Amino acid sequence: MAKDYFTSSGLTTSQMMSEALKYRNEFDMKFVELVDIVDIIEFRLVDMFPRFRLLIKPDSEMAEEALAEPVKDRITVRSSVYAAACEGNPEARLVLAHELGHFLLHREKDVPMHKDNGGAVQNIRDMKATESIEDQADMFARHFLAPPHLAYRHRHAPEHLATLTGIPLRIARGNATMSKWPEVHAIRTKEERSAEDHGLRCLGANPSRLNRSAPSVTEARHPRNRTKHSHCGHSSSMAGIQQSRALDEQTGRKL
Repeated sequence: MAKDYFTSSGLTTSQMMSEALKYRNEFDMKFVELVDIVDIIEFRLVDMFPRFRLLIKPDSEMAEEALAEPVKDRITVRSSVYAAACEGNPEARLVLAHELGHFLLHREKDVPMHKDNGGAVQNIRDMKATESIEDQADMFARHFLAPPHLAYRHRHAPEHLATLTGIPLRIARGNATMSKWPEVHAIRTKEERSAEDHGLRCLGANPSRLNRSAPSVTEARHPRNRTKHSHCGHSSSMAGIQQSRALDEQTGRKL
């Protein structure tokens, strides 16, 4: 069973929502519904952290589902879990997002941080969610994959939210509930307005704000020869394609 560790820099739920939204933006996933978590782990994370390495190990060599070691700049994933994530399995996608949360949020921790279905043993009894690195990574994962403005939009249809964002139904139901909290109103309203503005620009409703000579963000950072996940051996998911299409439409390019 994995070990849980104390953090003195934990975030509340609403703070974590904002933190997850910040990283969605940094990974060029701000306006994407189905986040390509495999693409982020394989390609985009190394752009931000050049020393980062992803390791895929056979199931026989790894008891945990996945393991994050931020100080060593690496994430290790069990091969069956990674293969499932490549196929869009919601639970496997959540595992990768959980490890991404550890890697981004807990870089000061020189300890292996595991994702384990058996739970985690706390090194300090009765830690709060803001003190547990495992709870913090769980919070990050759920809001990174299904941010509050999307959860609120589909709050009456969690099954659709789960399908749309590629998350387990239990996570979709929880996110839909949290999206209605009063303290979340300002966060989701800001993102809804940003998404509406982005949609108008893509439709050409405000052409004066478009820079048609500039390359798209996705094109500049991630050349089109990255058509396959190196560990999965198949084409990137629709999330990356949707992001490229939206940005290319914004700049007047064609795919």
